[in-house]
Amino acid sequence: MSMQVADVRTRAASAQWADVACDISVVVATYQRSDYLPELLSSLAAQTASIEVVIADDGSSDDSWLTLERLVATTPLPMLS
Repeated sequence: MSMQVADVRTRAASAQWADVACDISVVVATYQRSDYLPELLSSLAAQTASIEVVIADDGSSDDSWLTLERLVATTPLPMLS
């Protein structure tokens, strides 16, 4: 079954992503780090600068993708994973 681009965007982009106009872009490469992702996003959200976040997962076999989907749904940050 192929996944449509709209399906991926719904699951991988936060609601704020569509209206993003930030001062700083943070790009994070991750592999097998699902336990660290919530704290990372919490730390980034606490910054005073206007931040957008792009997270690239390199095919983790842990639950990184599920964690990212959950974080995308709840983060106040513009985020794309």
